[in-house]
Amino acid sequence: MHNLIFQDNATEFRVKIIGRFAGAAIARVRRLWRTVVKEGDRRFVIDISQMADYDSAGSSLLHDMFRYGVTIAAATPKSLVFLGEISRVPGKRERGILVHRRPVSALS
Repeated sequence: MHNLIFQDNATEFRVKIIGRFAGAAIARVRRLWRTVVKEGDRRFVIDISQMADYDSAGSSLLHDMFRYGVTIAAATPKSLVFLGEISRVPGKRERGILVHRRPVSALS
């Protein structure tokens, strides 16, 4: 189940995603985003703080929006994980951290 909450004011259009971001919700958010971008004078914000999950189409749209410069609000640990996934460059592998240890001295 998904739910979208909209907050529309003079300087910002905010969409809060509650639950799973999939299906018809994706098309609706895409249409709203395009409309606000055409207006050109308001900021578009996606709040994923209460998002439970998303499908591949939802991930793709959120990634495109992030790359375009849409503000994505994330206020919970789970939403921060989603934000990390959304902001990751596709196909780029994360590099591991190499830890160097100090050699043990023969005198120790």
